[in-house]
Amino acid sequence: MEFVQAVTAYQMTGDRHIIDVILEDVETDFLANTSRRYKTNFTHDISINLTSPEEYIAYRIKAIREKAVKRVFYIRKDSGWAHSEINRYLSIMVLDLRMRIPFKPVRHNDFGYEYTLTPEFTAWLREKNGRIERRFREEGFGSSFTQYQRALDVADRTEREAVIEETRIRAEVMADMVGALEYALKYADVSRSPREIVTYVNKALLTRYYEAQARRKGMRRVTVDGRRRMIAPFYEGAIRTILGVNSTEDYVYRRVSSKQADFLRELIGIVETDMAAGYCAAYHVLPDGEYLLSRKYAAEKTGLSYTTVKMRLLRIRKLITEKVA
Repeated sequence: MEFVQAVTAYQMTGDRHIIDVILEDVETDFLANTSRRYKTNFTHDISINLTSPEEYIAYRIKAIREKAVKRVFYIRKDSGWAHSEINRYLSIMVLDLRMRIPFKPVRHNDFGYEYTLTPEFTAWLREKNGRIERRFREEGFGSSFTQYQRALDVADRTEREAVIEETRIRAEVMADMVGALEYALKYADVSRSPREIVTYVNKALLTRYYEAQARRKGMRRVTVDGRRRMIAPFYEGAIRTILGVNSTEDYVYRRVSSKQADFLRELIGIVETDMAAGYCAAYHVLPDGEYLLSRKYAAEKTGLSYTTVKMRLLRIRKLITEKVA
């Protein structure tokens, strides 16, 4: 199925063939593509020649995902000494103990070897541990073997933690990317050329992905002075979240009827429970970042009509602000 035809099929019938193809292409080894190069010596922008529109979208998704995965460096950073130590002992194995290591070094010279400690490499070192210890002790490097074991334990543990975190990040990114891809393809203009569609989809992907990531961190999109931006909302207490005014519960209860007070107590319980649980999706966010209770949500939670909730809160707010004034 041609690209534009596949996008049209998704828009018209929900046929996910185009999405499946793109997600499969994400796992392509784009680094092996010999056309991939930096556009200039002064930029991080990369050009690459691919065979289909789907691959250009997949390439963008993978670039975003792998950039996110690089955040895991903080896990490995504190164990950098262990990697250096292990490579020193691996150099001893090769140069002094004449042991053959069936993995290709990243770099080497007459004085040392440097390897990347992949899970496969670490597993091989564990498997050959007895032989490695014998060779160390036979050549009088017994104390070095003890230090090597300590460094290997630290590096191995750190690498397992990093791999777990990388897997979590990749899954999180792809979950957000699927939603972003669905949105972008749904609203793509199929009267455009494949190249124009790809350009639109890739831009929309980036925007929707960062919005999804921001929401994961509790950020919300608001309009300020006619411009939309992401902000971190904050909670200023139940009364302010419900009424939008600064006041204490005691003061409010003294100014309203018993029926209004009971209504407010019910809403305060709802708001405090939600905020404690981190459930904020049903709340509006004001331009300054404050949460405001949605009247529609309040109606759903109390079983009252939207109009009843709205009018009660208007009357209560008027009482409070009049008294404050």
